[in-house]
Amino acid sequence: MCYTAGMSSAAALVVGVLALLFLHRSSPAPVVHAAPGRGATAITTAARGNTVTVDITSEGGIGSATITLGDPRPARLIIRLHLKGLEHFSLTQGDTTLGAAVGSGADHPVRRWIMRRGEAEEAPLAEGSPLWMPLTRGDDAFTLEAPTPLLHGDAAELALHWVDFYR
Repeated sequence: MCYTAGMSSAAALVVGVLALLFLHRSSPAPVVHAAPGRGATAITTAARGNTVTVDITSEGGIGSATITLGDPRPARLIIRLHLKGLEHFSLTQGDTTLGAAVGSGADHPVRRWIMRRGEAEEAPLAEGSPLWMPLTRGDDAFTLEAPTPLLHGDAAELALHWVDFYR
């Protein structure tokens, strides 16, 4: 059935645009709050569609932050750490901690691991795991993406800790 029967093409176009605007407004933007821990840390958040980017600048190079996921939760959460190096990074939700480190050698090897509460030691995290955390090194920041299962888990809080290089 065509609902535009009998309408002029201009009227049909207006109806179509209004329908698109209504559909766009019916999908609220994801809600994410980010708060720095101790130290000189600046955090900004920006939402674009269902993706939220959290930009973290840590003057001292060692710090922490808490990200609280509201409703609706983002489909993607990008974390940009403006650091010179990344000796240690951890993202914890509930009983699960994901970690990453970027070596300071010429080839900058990346190591990722997982540790669950109650386990004695960390285990390597394999690419292809649902908890794999993509990590890239840019000119001025390290970019990580929080794994989707953490975004939709029971706990709404993500704890972040980082060290640029141990001093």
